[in-house]
Amino acid sequence: MVDRLSLQSKPASFLRAAAGVLFLRITGAALSFIYTVAIARQLGANDAGQYFFAFSLVMFLSTLARIGLDNAVLRYTSIAVDQENWIGVRRIFRTVIGVVAMLSFAIAVPVVFFAPQISTGMWNSTGSASMLRLLAVSIVPFSLMTILSEFLRASGKLTASVLVSSILHLATGLILLTPLVREFGPSGAALTFSVATTISASVGIYWWRQGVIHRPMTGHTIPLGPLLDSAKHLFVIALAGQAVIVYAPTILIGVWGTAKDVAVFSVANRIGMIVGLMLVAANIVVAPRFAKLYERRDLKRLGEVGRSISVVLAIAAALIVLFGIMFSKSLMGIFGEDFRTGGTVLTVILAGQFINVATGSVGMLMMMTGQERRFKQLILTSSGVLIVLCFLLIPQFGGIGAAVAIAVSTAILNLSALYIAQQWLGIQVGPLPITGKTKR
Repeated sequence: MVDRLSLQSKPASFLRAAAGVLFLRITGAALSFIYTVAIARQLGANDAGQYFFAFSLVMFLSTLARIGLDNAVLRYTSIAVDQENWIGVRRIFRTVIGVVAMLSFAIAVPVVFFAPQISTGMWNSTGSASMLRLLAVSIVPFSLMTILSEFLRASGKLTASVLVSSILHLATGLILLTPLVREFGPSGAALTFSVATTISASVGIYWWRQGVIHRPMTGHTIPLGPLLDSAKHLFVIALAGQAVIVYAPTILIGVWGTAKDVAVFSVANRIGMIVGLMLVAANIVVAPRFAKLYERRDLKRLGEVGRSISVVLAIAAALIVLFGIMFSKSLMGIFGEDFRTGGTVLTVILAGQFINVATGSVGMLMMMTGQERRFKQLILTSSGVLIVLCFLLIPQFGGIGAAVAIAVSTAILNLSALYIAQQWLGIQVGPLPITGKTKR
């Protein structure tokens, strides 16, 4: 079953579970694709560019609000659930939800207040201020939605986790987008996202309570020190690996380019991320298992799971990337004629995504096996390379320069992480064999 996986399951069962989750992620990707097409066509390249810029800024700030608690929750809640320590699970939940809610609110308020100044500084106009304000409101529900998804994943409810994180808010958004854009113009798109994420977060809370409320009060209280210490390192990983690598190029294109440049790059980047969905699906399934197997020091089975997943991902990614490169301009043209010029940008992004997926769940493996510090160092290095390349390439080459920066930094991160993880664990966890002596 997708929702519950036993520690005694063989790697084949994880491939089936990953396939089930992948189906849900593909559904979410299809909704995201349709949603992006709808925004691009209804707003036009200029307004869509301003929306994508504001959206990237809000997603960056949401990462700050979560302070690395996403993966820390996943790791420590997975272990507590495996031990049937429901007292500890409840304590983690109350503490983390409270912290994230307060930080999200504290970050959203200044953005709402200074939206006109930000809009004027970027576009020499206050026209997008209301859009930015409404998107800033979504920082709170989106942050909670993301954390709730990790709690559901840690408790074994993978289907609910994916629905909360990837499907509900997009499905709701598609229903609301057209009428709200007709009524409020570009600001209607921002209002749509805020309402949709609020609904998704509310459903996530309901499902969590339904899954936990009947559990017996067994176990013991959990000291939060180890979780918070892990979150410190995971925060840097999330900030550099998610916020910087994913959203910084879009923001920097907005600084040096036009709103149309932002729109074209954002669309190409979203298409490229479809390839990464396979890795996301695999991570959803294997991350709790990585944590549990490492806790039990069952490295043999850990290697079997890692290798099985990575080989399947590499083959599937190669086929999808080849198709995307062959029809890059046609894929971009779906969003409108103004977007067909982004075919080359999409090609470069797809090449980087192939490396990201083909190396397997190596980043998640490092975070689930106590190697947060090492992975943090790798993330910081690759993020530094990304920022340097963005500053060098974007002013001259625009979106193509940003795509090259992402591809190069992704290759450095994933190949280095694969080598270090295999050396540390002393087993092959990716599609490539271990080279040299292990340092374990």
